[in-house]
Amino acid sequence: MPPYASGSTTAGVGGGSPAAEIMRGPLIGSLIGMALYGVTCLQTVFYYRAYPGDRLSLRMLVSLVWVFETAHACMSIFVLDRYLILSFGNDLAVESTDWVFTIMLIIGFMTDLVVYLYFTWKVWAFTRRKWAALFMLLVVLARTAISLWGCAETSRYELWLDYRKNTLSINIIGNSLFIAGDTFSAAILAYYLRKNLLLWKGSPTSQLLHRLVVYTVATGTLTSLIDVATLVLTVQQTSTLSFTALIIIQTRIYANSLLASLNMRRLNAQRLGSPITMSPDPDIALMSTSLQFAGETNANTNTATESELVRSPRTSASTAASGSACRPPELDIDWRGHGSSSMDVPSENTVSQAMLAKTVAVRELEAIKAEAEGEDGVRESWHTALAMPDSNSDVVRVPPPSPGNGS
Repeated sequence: MPPYASGSTTAGVGGGSPAAEIMRGPLIGSLIGMALYGVTCLQTVFYYRAYPGDRLSLRMLVSLVWVFETAHACMSIFVLDRYLILSFGNDLAVESTDWVFTIMLIIGFMTDLVVYLYFTWKVWAFTRRKWAALFMLLVVLARTAISLWGCAETSRYELWLDYRKNTLSINIIGNSLFIAGDTFSAAILAYYLRKNLLLWKGSPTSQLLHRLVVYTVATGTLTSLIDVATLVLTVQQTSTLSFTALIIIQTRIYANSLLASLNMRRLNAQRLGSPITMSPDPDIALMSTSLQFAGETNANTNTATESELVRSPRTSASTAASGSACRPPELDIDWRGHGSSSMDVPSENTVSQAMLAKTVAVRELEAIKAEAEGEDGVRESWHTALAMPDSNSDVVRVPPPSPGNGS
């Protein structure tokens, strides 16, 4: 514990003020982190109001992340108060290690662990590559263990300067594992999303996949750049705690990336034409940087409408294989009674073809659902990997194209 009662002072690290040399990084990181914590709270509220039907495990995951982030924000305030207010003018206290700082870092690393485990599951659900999921699991466990080891080392040293000199190798290894893990997770998701994008070319799903590729690359690049910057500061600034600013910010970015991937499901479903059961309360819509509260009466959307069912890529492939156009005739017909094709009144033959295609699509969808539910007892679909987790009734799944049907 810092010697608050002591009035001793030191020259400071590098001849400067200890408050400037030691606490500038934590101060800047905490201020930016508090702003990002506000975004975390906003996304958490949005999630619980927009997706009340999500399964319990997802709701508990969001709660756990929010609790960790709240505790981390409180501890960062406590650290600033303890070092900059209670120890004001006491250089020795500012230069000393403290358990409060250590607890703050541990909470942040636990948030990183939970979020990365979620994205590990996401990669597994989408790619079905055991080696990829296993590699990510080993990386996250290794980097968390090394990070906690580094935190525990603070109890061995009384001064931050001694800690930084004797634990430099530990911090470098931990930062390197963060770079490897974040880069790999973003790269493999982007690769498989891009690969499926070619299969869905020309369909509404291709637009969704393109947006997901951009989102994955953007978030992966951001976290990787922060990891690299943290490593640079760790190596270059060996007598300060400037690298902790980026560690605090990184924790907030991890939490917000998880919440964003869950909250964007509604927009993804709208792009695909798949309904999601929303809260009966006024909807919350994120439009650019503002919030819009619009009261809407939500109809029963637990079952796909006829027009949505016939948009299955499998049906499109079947129709194309039979000599029709790339898009089946039923896509030109609005089942609510409005013609959307160039013909004002659809012919009887066109309606018959559409009804037949609709029946085939319904049967294929039921077969795919039954097959998915019977495989190892896991109810997962292609939409699961697109951050659209199964919740029994909130998502109408659109299966990927089948190679057997010429897609």
